[in-house]
Amino acid sequence: MTTVTDHEPRTYRGATLEELLPKIREELGPDAIIVRQREGLDGGIGGFFQRRCVEVVARRPGPGVDAYDTPAPPAPPTPAAPPAPRAPVAPEPPAPGIREIMRVASPFIDQLQAAEAAPMSTPTPTPAAESSEPMTEPDDDEPQDEAEAQTVEQRSGDEQRPGDQQPVTGAFGASAYTVTAGGAMVSTRQSAEPLAPAPVPAPLPAPAPLPVPASLPVPASLPVPALQLVTHDASAVTPFDPRTLERTHASPPPPPAPVTATRTDEAAAHEQALVAAGIALPLAADLIDATISHIVPFGPKRALKRALRKALARRIPIAPPFAAGGQAIAFVGAGGSGKTLCAARLATAYAQHSDLGVTVMSLAPPERAAALRAVLDPAGVYVLDARSLEVNHVSGERVLTIIDTPPLSPAATDEIKRLAGELRRLGAPAVHLAVPATLSGAAVRALLDGFAPLAPVAIAITHLDEVGHAGPVIDEAIARGLPISYTSEGSGTDGFAPADAAALAAGVLA
Repeated sequence: MTTVTDHEPRTYRGATLEELLPKIREELGPDAIIVRQREGLDGGIGGFFQRRCVEVVARRPGPGVDAYDTPAPPAPPTPAAPPAPRAPVAPEPPAPGIREIMRVASPFIDQLQAAEAAPMSTPTPTPAAESSEPMTEPDDDEPQDEAEAQTVEQRSGDEQRPGDQQPVTGAFGASAYTVTAGGAMVSTRQSAEPLAPAPVPAPLPAPAPLPVPASLPVPASLPVPALQLVTHDASAVTPFDPRTLERTHASPPPPPAPVTATRTDEAAAHEQALVAAGIALPLAADLIDATISHIVPFGPKRALKRALRKALARRIPIAPPFAAGGQAIAFVGAGGSGKTLCAARLATAYAQHSDLGVTVMSLAPPERAAALRAVLDPAGVYVLDARSLEVNHVSGERVLTIIDTPPLSPAATDEIKRLAGELRRLGAPAVHLAVPATLSGAAVRALLDGFAPLAPVAIAITHLDEVGHAGPVIDEAIARGLPISYTSEGSGTDGFAPADAAALAAGVLA
Protein backbone atom coordinates (compact mmCIF):
# COMPACT_ATOMS: atom_id res chain seq x y z
CA MET A 1 0.00 0.00 0.00
CA THR A 2 1.23 3.44 -0.90
CA THR A 3 1.33 5.87 2.03
CA VAL A 4 0.37 9.53 1.50
CA THR A 5 2.51 11.96 3.53
CA ASP A 6 1.74 15.54 4.60
CA HIS A 7 -1.95 14.92 4.03
CA GLU A 8 -3.01 14.04 7.56
CA PRO A 9 -6.44 15.45 8.45
CA ARG A 10 -6.65 18.40 10.82
CA THR A 11 -9.52 19.42 13.05
CA TYR A 12 -10.79 23.00 13.35
CA ARG A 13 -13.46 24.33 15.67
CA GLY A 14 -15.21 27.66 15.64
CA ALA A 15 -18.52 29.44 15.88
CA THR A 16 -19.37 29.26 12.14
CA LEU A 17 -18.00 27.68 8.97
CA GLU A 18 -17.31 31.14 7.50
CA GLU A 19 -15.02 31.82 10.46
CA LEU A 20 -12.99 28.63 9.81
CA LEU A 21 -12.68 28.77 6.01
CA PRO A 22 -9.94 31.48 5.87
CA LYS A 23 -7.80 29.57 8.40
CA ILE A 24 -8.26 26.25 6.53
CA ARG A 25 -7.27 27.84 3.22
CA GLU A 26 -4.25 29.53 4.85
CA GLU A 27 -2.89 26.35 6.50
CA LEU A 28 -3.89 23.66 3.97
CA GLY A 29 -3.99 25.63 0.73
CA PRO A 30 -6.81 26.88 -1.53
CA ASP A 31 -7.59 23.30 -2.69
CA ALA A 32 -8.06 21.89 0.82
CA ILE A 33 -10.61 19.10 1.18
CA ILE A 34 -13.01 19.12 4.11
CA VAL A 35 -13.89 15.52 4.97
CA ARG A 36 -16.26 16.26 7.85
CA GLN A 37 -18.42 19.04 9.20
CA ARG A 38 -20.43 18.66 12.38
CA GLU A 39 -22.36 20.91 14.69
CA GLY A 40 -22.50 20.54 18.45
CA LEU A 41 -22.56 22.29 21.79
CA ASP A 42 -19.52 23.58 23.59
CA GLY A 43 -18.71 25.16 26.96
CA GLY A 44 -21.21 25.80 29.68
CA ILE A 45 -21.46 24.76 33.30
CA GLY A 46 -23.32 21.60 34.25
CA GLY A 47 -25.00 21.40 30.88
CA PHE A 48 -26.18 25.02 30.94
CA PHE A 49 -25.07 28.11 29.02
CA GLN A 50 -23.70 26.03 26.17
CA ARG A 51 -23.10 27.60 22.79
CA ARG A 52 -23.29 26.13 19.36
CA CYS A 53 -20.09 25.45 17.52
CA VAL A 54 -18.87 23.79 14.34
CA GLU A 55 -16.16 21.15 14.01
CA VAL A 56 -14.49 20.71 10.62
CA VAL A 57 -11.98 17.99 9.68
CA ALA A 58 -9.89 18.91 6.62
CA ARG A 59 -6.73 17.74 4.90
CA ARG A 60 -4.45 18.77 2.07
CA PRO A 61 -5.32 17.56 -1.45
CA GLY A 62 -3.27 14.75 -2.92
CA PRO A 63 -3.42 11.36 -4.54
CA GLY A 64 -5.51 9.04 -2.37
CA VAL A 65 -5.08 5.31 -1.80
CA ASP A 66 -7.66 2.84 -3.01
CA ALA A 67 -8.53 0.50 -0.17
CA TYR A 68 -9.10 -2.34 -2.61
CA ASP A 69 -5.64 -2.41 -4.21
CA THR A 70 -4.08 -4.03 -1.11
CA PRO A 71 -4.16 -7.54 0.31
CA ALA A 72 -7.04 -8.54 2.50
CA PRO A 73 -6.49 -7.73 6.19
CA PRO A 74 -4.71 -10.52 8.10
CA ALA A 75 -6.24 -12.47 10.94
CA PRO A 76 -6.02 -10.94 14.44
CA PRO A 77 -2.45 -11.48 15.75
CA THR A 78 -1.73 -13.43 18.89
CA PRO A 79 0.71 -12.35 21.56
CA ALA A 80 2.93 -15.36 20.78
CA ALA A 81 3.76 -14.62 17.17
CA PRO A 82 2.58 -12.09 14.56
CA PRO A 83 0.37 -13.50 11.84
CA ALA A 84 1.85 -14.34 8.47
CA PRO A 85 0.92 -11.97 5.67
CA ARG A 86 -1.88 -13.11 3.44
CA ALA A 87 -1.64 -13.41 -0.26
CA PRO A 88 -3.22 -10.50 -2.10
CA VAL A 89 -6.67 -11.14 -3.45
CA ALA A 90 -7.89 -9.00 -6.30
CA PRO A 91 -11.29 -7.64 -5.35
CA GLU A 92 -14.10 -7.02 -7.70
CA PRO A 93 -14.17 -3.55 -9.19
CA PRO A 94 -15.99 -1.38 -6.65
CA ALA A 95 -18.70 1.09 -7.48
CA PRO A 96 -17.56 4.72 -8.06
CA GLY A 97 -19.28 5.91 -4.91
CA ILE A 98 -17.60 3.28 -2.71
CA ARG A 99 -14.20 3.98 -4.29
CA GLU A 100 -14.51 7.70 -3.49
CA ILE A 101 -15.46 6.99 0.13
CA MET A 102 -12.56 4.61 0.62
CA ARG A 103 -10.17 7.08 -1.01
CA VAL A 104 -11.14 9.65 1.58
CA ALA A 105 -10.70 7.09 4.41
CA SER A 106 -7.34 5.77 3.11
CA PRO A 107 -5.23 7.48 5.82
CA PHE A 108 -7.25 5.72 8.50
CA ILE A 109 -6.75 2.28 6.82
CA ASP A 110 -2.98 2.81 6.80
CA GLN A 111 -2.96 3.46 10.54
CA LEU A 112 -5.08 0.39 11.31
CA GLN A 113 -2.90 -1.94 9.24
CA ALA A 114 0.25 -0.57 10.88
CA ALA A 115 -1.29 -1.25 14.31
CA GLU A 116 -2.19 -4.84 13.32
CA ALA A 117 1.34 -5.59 12.03
CA ALA A 118 3.01 -4.31 15.23
CA PRO A 119 3.23 -6.54 18.37
CA MET A 120 0.30 -5.83 20.65
CA SER A 121 1.76 -4.66 23.94
CA THR A 122 -1.46 -3.06 25.07
CA PRO A 123 -5.11 -4.00 24.48
CA THR A 124 -6.57 -2.65 21.26
CA PRO A 125 -8.67 0.41 22.15
CA THR A 126 -12.34 0.07 21.48
CA PRO A 127 -14.55 2.94 20.40
CA ALA A 128 -15.57 5.04 23.34
CA ALA A 129 -19.24 5.20 24.13
CA GLU A 130 -20.94 8.11 22.48
CA SER A 131 -21.79 10.90 24.92
CA SER A 132 -24.26 13.71 24.73
CA GLU A 133 -22.02 15.90 26.88
CA PRO A 134 -20.66 19.09 25.26
CA MET A 135 -17.47 18.89 23.28
CA THR A 136 -14.17 19.66 24.99
CA GLU A 137 -10.95 20.95 23.47
CA PRO A 138 -9.16 18.20 21.40
CA ASP A 139 -5.66 16.89 22.12
CA ASP A 140 -2.78 18.22 20.06
CA ASP A 141 -2.08 14.84 18.41
CA GLU A 142 -5.55 13.85 17.14
CA PRO A 143 -9.17 14.45 18.23
CA GLN A 144 -10.93 11.61 20.00
CA ASP A 145 -14.00 11.70 17.80
CA GLU A 146 -11.76 11.45 14.73
CA ALA A 147 -10.22 8.24 16.11
CA GLU A 148 -13.73 6.94 16.71
CA ALA A 149 -14.61 7.67 13.11
CA GLN A 150 -11.50 5.80 11.94
CA THR A 151 -12.28 2.75 14.07
CA VAL A 152 -15.93 2.51 13.04
CA GLU A 153 -15.41 3.18 9.35
CA GLN A 154 -12.47 0.74 8.93
CA ARG A 155 -13.97 -2.17 10.87
CA SER A 156 -15.60 -3.59 7.73
CA GLY A 157 -12.70 -6.07 7.14
CA ASP A 158 -12.07 -7.26 10.75
CA GLU A 159 -14.88 -6.63 13.22
CA GLN A 160 -17.85 -5.70 11.04
CA ARG A 161 -19.47 -7.20 8.08
CA PRO A 162 -20.47 -5.01 5.16
CA GLY A 163 -24.07 -5.17 6.28
CA ASP A 164 -23.19 -3.85 9.74
CA GLN A 165 -21.79 -0.49 8.63
CA GLN A 166 -22.84 2.27 11.05
CA PRO A 167 -22.78 6.06 10.48
CA VAL A 168 -20.34 8.07 12.61
CA THR A 169 -22.16 9.58 15.58
CA GLY A 170 -21.16 11.55 18.64
CA ALA A 171 -21.81 14.87 20.32
CA PHE A 172 -22.37 16.29 16.83
CA GLY A 173 -24.89 13.70 15.62
CA ALA A 174 -24.77 11.96 12.24
CA SER A 175 -22.05 13.13 9.86
CA ALA A 176 -22.36 13.58 6.12
CA TYR A 177 -19.44 13.95 3.74
CA THR A 178 -19.10 16.01 0.60
CA VAL A 179 -15.85 15.95 -1.38
CA THR A 180 -14.90 19.01 -3.43
CA ALA A 181 -11.87 19.84 -5.57
CA GLY A 182 -11.46 23.60 -5.36
CA GLY A 183 -12.60 24.53 -1.88
CA ALA A 184 -13.83 23.29 1.44
CA MET A 185 -16.48 20.57 1.89
CA VAL A 186 -19.98 21.50 3.02
CA SER A 187 -22.20 18.95 4.67
CA THR A 188 -25.60 18.39 3.11
CA ARG A 189 -27.10 16.87 6.26
CA GLN A 190 -26.31 18.08 9.74
CA SER A 191 -27.81 17.48 13.15
CA ALA A 192 -27.15 19.46 16.26
CA GLU A 193 -28.92 16.87 18.47
CA PRO A 194 -26.79 13.94 19.75
CA LEU A 195 -27.84 10.41 18.74
CA ALA A 196 -27.74 7.29 20.86
CA PRO A 197 -24.66 5.14 20.21
CA ALA A 198 -25.21 2.25 17.85
CA PRO A 199 -24.61 -1.20 19.32
CA VAL A 200 -21.29 -2.66 18.27
CA PRO A 201 -21.46 -6.39 17.44
CA ALA A 202 -19.06 -8.83 19.07
CA PRO A 203 -15.82 -9.50 17.18
CA LEU A 204 -16.16 -12.30 14.65
CA PRO A 205 -13.49 -14.73 13.47
CA ALA A 206 -11.52 -13.50 10.55
CA PRO A 207 -13.73 -14.28 7.56
CA ALA A 208 -12.61 -15.15 4.12
CA PRO A 209 -12.37 -12.19 1.74
CA LEU A 210 -15.83 -11.25 0.65
CA PRO A 211 -16.78 -9.46 -2.52
CA VAL A 212 -17.46 -5.81 -1.97
CA PRO A 213 -21.14 -4.96 -2.55
CA ALA A 214 -22.11 -2.17 -4.88
CA SER A 215 -23.68 -0.20 -2.00
CA LEU A 216 -23.38 -0.11 1.74
CA PRO A 217 -26.63 -1.18 3.48
CA VAL A 218 -27.61 0.93 6.44
CA PRO A 219 -30.02 -0.24 9.17
CA ALA A 220 -33.44 1.28 8.81
CA SER A 221 -33.47 2.27 12.49
CA LEU A 222 -30.71 4.87 12.02
CA PRO A 223 -30.83 8.03 9.91
CA VAL A 224 -29.15 7.62 6.55
CA PRO A 225 -26.20 10.03 6.19
CA ALA A 226 -26.56 12.26 3.18
CA LEU A 227 -23.87 11.68 0.58
CA GLN A 228 -22.92 13.92 -2.25
CA LEU A 229 -20.07 13.29 -4.67
CA VAL A 230 -18.70 16.17 -6.66
CA THR A 231 -16.44 15.58 -9.62
CA HIS A 232 -12.91 16.92 -9.42
CA ASP A 233 -13.52 19.71 -11.88
CA ALA A 234 -12.00 22.88 -10.44
CA SER A 235 -13.70 25.01 -13.08
CA ALA A 236 -17.12 23.88 -11.82
CA VAL A 237 -16.45 24.96 -8.23
CA THR A 238 -16.87 28.59 -7.24
CA PRO A 239 -13.94 29.58 -4.98
CA PHE A 240 -14.67 31.21 -1.68
CA ASP A 241 -14.62 35.00 -1.99
CA PRO A 242 -14.45 36.83 1.37
CA ARG A 243 -15.51 40.06 -0.35
CA THR A 244 -19.04 38.68 -0.57
CA LEU A 245 -19.23 38.95 3.20
CA GLU A 246 -18.12 42.60 3.07
CA ARG A 247 -20.84 43.47 0.57
CA THR A 248 -23.50 42.27 3.01
CA HIS A 249 -22.61 44.99 5.50
CA ALA A 250 -25.10 47.81 5.79
CA SER A 251 -24.19 51.04 4.05
CA PRO A 252 -23.23 53.95 6.33
CA PRO A 253 -26.14 56.13 7.39
CA PRO A 254 -26.51 59.47 5.62
CA PRO A 255 -25.09 62.53 7.41
CA PRO A 256 -27.59 64.25 9.69
CA ALA A 257 -29.28 67.34 8.39
CA PRO A 258 -28.05 70.65 9.86
CA VAL A 259 -29.97 71.68 12.91
CA THR A 260 -31.47 75.17 12.78
CA ALA A 261 -32.57 77.31 15.66
CA THR A 262 -36.17 77.29 16.72
CA ARG A 263 -37.97 79.86 14.60
CA THR A 264 -40.83 82.04 15.79
CA ASP A 265 -43.19 84.03 13.64
CA GLU A 266 -41.20 87.15 14.44
CA ALA A 267 -37.93 85.53 13.39
CA ALA A 268 -39.48 84.32 10.13
CA ALA A 269 -40.75 87.82 9.40
CA HIS A 270 -37.30 89.35 9.99
CA GLU A 271 -35.72 86.75 7.74
CA GLN A 272 -38.12 87.67 4.94
CA ALA A 273 -37.33 91.37 5.47
CA LEU A 274 -33.60 90.73 5.14
CA VAL A 275 -34.09 88.78 1.91
CA ALA A 276 -36.38 91.48 0.51
CA ALA A 277 -33.69 94.11 1.25
CA GLY A 278 -31.14 92.24 -0.89
CA ILE A 279 -29.43 89.99 1.68
CA ALA A 280 -28.93 86.45 0.34
CA LEU A 281 -31.05 83.77 1.99
CA PRO A 282 -28.09 81.76 3.40
CA LEU A 283 -26.68 84.88 5.08
CA ALA A 284 -30.11 85.89 6.40
CA ALA A 285 -30.75 82.41 7.84
CA ASP A 286 -27.31 82.33 9.43
CA LEU A 287 -27.90 85.74 11.04
CA ILE A 288 -31.23 84.59 12.48
CA ASP A 289 -29.80 81.34 13.86
CA ALA A 290 -26.70 82.96 15.35
CA THR A 291 -28.71 85.73 16.99
CA ILE A 292 -31.25 83.34 18.55
CA SER A 293 -28.54 80.93 19.76
CA HIS A 294 -25.82 83.31 20.94
CA ILE A 295 -27.20 86.85 21.40
CA VAL A 296 -30.68 86.41 22.83
CA PRO A 297 -29.49 84.34 25.86
CA PHE A 298 -27.57 87.37 27.14
CA GLY A 299 -30.53 89.73 26.88
CA PRO A 300 -33.86 87.89 27.12
CA LYS A 301 -35.81 91.14 27.12
CA ARG A 302 -33.90 92.60 24.17
CA ALA A 303 -35.95 93.00 20.99
CA LEU A 304 -35.01 90.49 18.32
CA LYS A 305 -34.87 93.15 15.59
CA ARG A 306 -32.36 95.23 17.54
CA ALA A 307 -30.22 92.17 18.14
CA LEU A 308 -30.35 91.31 14.44
CA ARG A 309 -29.23 94.82 13.49
CA LYS A 310 -26.21 94.55 15.74
CA ALA A 311 -25.40 91.10 14.42
CA LEU A 312 -25.57 92.37 10.82
CA ALA A 313 -23.46 95.43 11.68
CA ARG A 314 -20.74 93.16 13.08
CA ARG A 315 -20.64 91.31 9.76
CA ILE A 316 -20.24 94.41 7.54
CA PRO A 317 -16.57 95.09 6.70
CA ILE A 318 -15.65 98.76 7.20
CA ALA A 319 -12.46 100.35 5.86
CA PRO A 320 -10.24 101.63 8.69
CA PRO A 321 -9.32 105.34 8.94
CA PHE A 322 -6.28 106.59 7.10
CA ALA A 323 -2.95 106.56 8.87
CA ALA A 324 -1.31 109.89 9.70
CA GLY A 325 0.39 111.71 6.83
CA GLY A 326 -0.36 112.07 3.17
CA GLN A 327 -2.60 109.73 1.20
CA ALA A 328 -3.63 109.24 -2.44
CA ILE A 329 -7.16 108.08 -3.46
CA ALA A 330 -8.63 107.42 -6.89
CA PHE A 331 -12.41 107.10 -7.40
CA VAL A 332 -13.41 104.82 -10.31
CA GLY A 333 -16.76 103.63 -11.59
CA ALA A 334 -19.26 103.50 -14.40
CA GLY A 335 -21.11 106.46 -15.89
CA GLY A 336 -23.65 107.91 -13.46
CA SER A 337 -22.21 106.05 -10.49
CA GLY A 338 -21.43 109.31 -8.61
CA LYS A 339 -17.65 108.88 -8.48
CA THR A 340 -16.95 112.51 -9.51
CA LEU A 341 -19.32 113.78 -6.82
CA CYS A 342 -17.48 111.60 -4.27
CA ALA A 343 -14.15 113.17 -5.29
CA ALA A 344 -15.57 116.71 -5.02
CA ARG A 345 -17.22 116.10 -1.64
CA LEU A 346 -14.12 114.49 -0.14
CA ALA A 347 -11.88 117.33 -1.36
CA THR A 348 -14.28 119.95 0.02
CA ALA A 349 -14.42 118.27 3.43
CA TYR A 350 -10.64 118.09 3.75
CA ALA A 351 -10.13 121.61 2.40
CA GLN A 352 -12.56 123.11 4.96
CA HIS A 353 -11.93 121.04 8.09
CA SER A 354 -8.59 119.20 7.84
CA ASP A 355 -5.06 120.28 8.63
CA LEU A 356 -3.81 118.47 5.51
CA GLY A 357 -3.37 120.06 2.12
CA VAL A 358 -5.58 118.84 -0.72
CA THR A 359 -4.60 118.18 -4.36
CA VAL A 360 -7.21 117.14 -6.93
CA MET A 361 -6.31 115.61 -10.31
CA SER A 362 -8.53 114.50 -13.18
CA LEU A 363 -7.91 111.84 -15.81
CA ALA A 364 -11.34 112.56 -17.35
CA PRO A 365 -11.92 114.45 -20.62
CA PRO A 366 -11.88 118.30 -20.41
CA GLU A 367 -15.67 118.68 -20.27
CA ARG A 368 -15.92 116.43 -17.24
CA ALA A 369 -12.93 118.09 -15.60
CA ALA A 370 -14.69 121.45 -16.06
CA ALA A 371 -17.71 120.19 -14.07
CA LEU A 372 -15.40 119.15 -11.23
CA ARG A 373 -13.71 122.56 -11.23
CA ALA A 374 -17.08 124.31 -10.99
CA VAL A 375 -17.84 122.44 -7.78
CA LEU A 376 -14.41 122.97 -6.19
CA ASP A 377 -13.71 126.60 -7.12
CA PRO A 378 -15.86 128.00 -4.26
CA ALA A 379 -13.82 125.90 -1.81
CA GLY A 380 -10.55 127.23 -3.24
CA VAL A 381 -9.39 123.82 -4.54
CA TYR A 382 -7.59 123.80 -7.91
CA VAL A 383 -7.99 120.82 -10.27
CA LEU A 384 -4.92 119.59 -12.17
CA ASP A 385 -5.09 117.84 -15.55
CA ALA A 386 -3.45 114.49 -14.76
CA ARG A 387 -3.26 113.55 -18.45
CA SER A 388 -0.61 116.23 -19.12
CA LEU A 389 1.56 115.40 -16.11
CA GLU A 390 4.72 113.45 -16.98
CA VAL A 391 6.05 113.08 -13.47
CA ASN A 392 4.60 111.78 -10.25
CA HIS A 393 2.87 114.61 -8.40
CA VAL A 394 0.92 112.36 -6.08
CA SER A 395 0.78 113.46 -2.44
CA GLY A 396 3.41 114.60 -0.09
CA GLU A 397 3.83 113.93 3.60
CA ARG A 398 1.03 116.37 4.53
CA VAL A 399 -1.10 116.30 1.36
CA LEU A 400 -4.20 114.31 0.45
CA THR A 401 -4.30 113.66 -3.31
CA ILE A 402 -7.69 112.85 -4.85
CA ILE A 403 -7.87 111.56 -8.45
CA ASP A 404 -11.03 111.57 -10.55
CA THR A 405 -11.19 109.07 -13.44
CA PRO A 406 -13.25 108.88 -16.62
CA PRO A 407 -16.44 106.80 -16.50
CA LEU A 408 -15.92 103.26 -17.82
CA SER A 409 -18.16 100.31 -18.49
CA PRO A 410 -17.28 97.15 -16.53
CA ALA A 411 -17.29 95.29 -19.86
CA ALA A 412 -14.66 97.64 -21.42
CA THR A 413 -11.68 95.44 -20.63
CA ASP A 414 -9.13 97.33 -22.73
CA GLU A 415 -10.07 100.73 -21.33
CA ILE A 416 -9.91 99.40 -17.76
CA LYS A 417 -6.43 98.02 -18.40
CA ARG A 418 -5.37 101.38 -19.88
CA LEU A 419 -6.69 103.19 -16.78
CA ALA A 420 -4.73 100.78 -14.57
CA GLY A 421 -1.55 101.83 -16.40
CA GLU A 422 -2.35 105.53 -15.89
CA LEU A 423 -2.89 105.02 -12.16
CA ARG A 424 0.45 103.22 -11.85
CA ARG A 425 2.08 106.19 -13.57
CA LEU A 426 0.58 108.48 -10.92
CA GLY A 427 1.97 106.44 -8.07
CA ALA A 428 -0.61 103.61 -7.71
CA PRO A 429 -3.15 105.35 -5.46
CA ALA A 430 -5.71 103.37 -3.42
CA VAL A 431 -8.68 102.60 -5.70
CA HIS A 432 -12.21 103.12 -4.30
CA LEU A 433 -15.00 101.75 -6.52
CA ALA A 434 -18.21 103.80 -6.59
CA VAL A 435 -21.19 101.36 -6.41
CA PRO A 436 -24.74 102.76 -6.52
CA ALA A 437 -27.13 101.41 -3.90
CA THR A 438 -29.80 101.12 -6.58
CA LEU A 439 -28.12 98.13 -8.27
CA SER A 440 -29.35 94.56 -7.88
CA GLY A 441 -27.19 91.79 -6.53
CA ALA A 442 -26.33 90.53 -10.03
CA ALA A 443 -25.41 94.03 -11.21
CA VAL A 444 -23.18 94.58 -8.17
CA ARG A 445 -21.34 91.32 -8.86
CA ALA A 446 -20.87 92.24 -12.52
CA LEU A 447 -19.50 95.67 -11.57
CA LEU A 448 -17.01 94.25 -9.07
CA ASP A 449 -15.87 91.57 -11.49
CA GLY A 450 -15.42 94.07 -14.35
CA PHE A 451 -13.25 96.49 -12.32
CA ALA A 452 -11.25 93.69 -10.65
CA PRO A 453 -8.11 94.47 -12.79
CA LEU A 454 -7.87 97.81 -10.95
CA ALA A 455 -7.62 95.93 -7.61
CA PRO A 456 -10.04 98.16 -5.65
CA VAL A 457 -9.35 98.28 -1.92
CA ALA A 458 -12.78 99.60 -0.85
CA ILE A 459 -16.33 100.35 -1.96
CA ALA A 460 -17.95 103.79 -1.86
CA ILE A 461 -21.75 103.39 -1.75
CA THR A 462 -23.52 106.14 -3.72
CA HIS A 463 -27.17 107.13 -4.35
CA LEU A 464 -28.05 105.77 -0.92
CA ASP A 465 -30.91 108.22 -0.53
CA GLU A 466 -32.78 106.78 -3.52
CA VAL A 467 -33.56 103.41 -1.92
CA GLY A 468 -32.82 103.97 1.77
CA HIS A 469 -30.60 100.89 2.07
CA ALA A 470 -27.78 99.11 0.26
CA GLY A 471 -28.65 95.48 0.89
CA PRO A 472 -27.19 93.98 -2.34
CA VAL A 473 -23.96 95.97 -1.96
CA ILE A 474 -23.64 94.98 1.71
CA ASP A 475 -24.29 91.31 0.91
CA GLU A 476 -21.57 91.26 -1.76
CA ALA A 477 -19.14 93.17 0.44
CA ILE A 478 -19.62 90.56 3.19
CA ALA A 479 -19.23 87.71 0.71
CA ARG A 480 -16.00 89.11 -0.79
CA GLY A 481 -14.60 90.65 2.37
CA LEU A 482 -14.27 93.99 0.55
CA PRO A 483 -14.59 96.88 3.04
CA ILE A 484 -16.91 99.86 2.61
CA SER A 485 -15.17 103.23 2.91
CA TYR A 486 -17.73 106.01 2.27
CA THR A 487 -21.45 106.55 1.77
CA SER A 488 -22.86 109.28 -0.47
CA GLU A 489 -26.46 110.44 -0.64
CA GLY A 490 -28.17 113.53 -2.09
CA SER A 491 -26.39 116.23 -4.02
CA GLY A 492 -25.30 118.63 -1.26
CA THR A 493 -21.89 118.88 0.34
CA ASP A 494 -23.10 117.34 3.60
CA GLY A 495 -24.28 113.99 2.23
CA PHE A 496 -20.87 112.35 2.23
CA ALA A 497 -19.35 110.55 5.26
CA PRO A 498 -17.25 107.57 6.25
CA ALA A 499 -19.25 104.34 6.29
CA ASP A 500 -21.06 103.46 9.53
CA ALA A 501 -21.92 99.77 9.98
CA ALA A 502 -24.76 100.43 12.45
CA ALA A 503 -26.41 102.93 10.08
CA LEU A 504 -26.08 100.57 7.14
CA ALA A 505 -27.60 97.68 9.15
CA ALA A 506 -30.46 99.90 10.33
CA GLY A 507 -31.22 100.78 6.70
CA VAL A 508 -31.40 97.12 5.74
CA LEU A 509 -33.61 96.06 8.68
CA ALA A 510 -35.68 99.19 9.27
